[in-house]
Amino acid sequence: MLLVATVVSALVMSSIPGGVTDHMRDAVCRVGGAECADPRSGAGGGPGAEPAGGPVGGSPDEPGAGPVSGADDRRDTESVYVAEEPPTDGGAAPEEPTDTYWSCGWVQEDCAFGQGVYRGSADIVTGTWDGATFVGCLVHICSHGAFKDGWSGIGSLFTTDPRDALKSMWDDSTKDIRQDWNNGHKRTAAGRAVPAVLGMAGGIGWFGRGTKLLRSLRVPHLPLKAQRAAETAADQAASAARAGDPDGARQAAAKADAEADEAESAAAENPTSESKTAAANARQAASEADGAVLYAVARMLAARTKTGKKALSIIDEYRVKVTVSKGGGTHFWAESNTIHLDTRQHDVNGWRVMELSHEALHALWVHTGRSASPKVRTMGREEWLDAMMWEEAEATSWQLETAYELRRLGVDTPAHPLRDVYWEAVRMAEKNGEDGTAAGIQALYVAHRSGKVRTSGSGERYPDAYGKRWDNANAQQGP
Repeated sequence: MLLVATVVSALVMSSIPGGVTDHMRDAVCRVGGAECADPRSGAGGGPGAEPAGGPVGGSPDEPGAGPVSGADDRRDTESVYVAEEPPTDGGAAPEEPTDTYWSCGWVQEDCAFGQGVYRGSADIVTGTWDGATFVGCLVHICSHGAFKDGWSGIGSLFTTDPRDALKSMWDDSTKDIRQDWNNGHKRTAAGRAVPAVLGMAGGIGWFGRGTKLLRSLRVPHLPLKAQRAAETAADQAASAARAGDPDGARQAAAKADAEADEAESAAAENPTSESKTAAANARQAASEADGAVLYAVARMLAARTKTGKKALSIIDEYRVKVTVSKGGGTHFWAESNTIHLDTRQHDVNGWRVMELSHEALHALWVHTGRSASPKVRTMGREEWLDAMMWEEAEATSWQLETAYELRRLGVDTPAHPLRDVYWEAVRMAEKNGEDGTAAGIQALYVAHRSGKVRTSGSGERYPDAYGKRWDNANAQQGP
């Protein structure tokens, strides 16, 4: 029991400064307006400077791209890959997730803060219970295996680099708060910080954090080191992707994958809950690194096209995070300032660049205040639907212009379901001496409004998907 008391005392001395520093850093960042981004996020804490101008439609008249003899040459008549089923169109995700954060209508800010307090308090309770269980196992209240593992963790304190221990406590203390903050849930992050700070001040918080550190050390081959290495490699892959460096992203992704394999092997040898969690986190980091490789290739190709360059400038100016994976639908989430590219239907580079341009237009409209999406509770249903269909139409025009530019470079792009609708309108308007792009966008608006295309997430027709979103947002307000 004396040895247990000694260990607990050591935990007090080591964890309180780290926890206090965490919250001091968080507070300084918020007051000073500095970035408090999660290293895993790959993006800053908020949008960049206000844009100098409004959105600009795509144009096929790229200098040096080859002769253009007339409007007919702009139409995508060459043979391209066509899926067995028409591809669904990427959109602004009218089916944004609602099961993670509370939705409370006009009292949303207070509700979000309360949810943060609730979650932070739950973390304190869970950590305290886990800590008490761990201490109980040290005096052989638990199984003999848990008893041996617990003392193994204490022994590992003398062989573990203190910097690794402090980093582990730092990350654990601030991870959830930083994640809420960087995903746009600032009120929730602030609420979560309240019980965390009070818990540290009252002595409960450091107990949970310290015993959690000991549990992470209790198995000598626990793959935490491999997890951290995989996460570091994933960060490097994300940096390479933002620089448009596919080779650098591939090297980092290979490193992340190797570390994930090592973590999973170690977890198989010592199948504790902590080792399994570390292995799962390492594999998640490796998957994110694989997505970063696809994004790096997309950026490299987009930089070779006129419309793609506009999309990249928007993404960089507003520090939009881009993720790529199978499933989830292609969309721009304003709440987390994230573009997600879904590889489920078309896992080809040309299609990803097309979708990147589409979603960049959504990001631009949201950041410049032109999008009607945030005004869902202040606009009438039909007025709001019309506004969103126009936004989808212009975003799709960017998508189709990008496809045209890519094909002139010899890049394969799957056929978009509205390709002929757009280019036929462009051709007819320019033949009559009118604005072809404007006519094409008008035709795309009619196609979206009449339900000719479906969203990539739910597969619903656009008027139905957006209508449901308006109905859900205004259900609490009554007639």
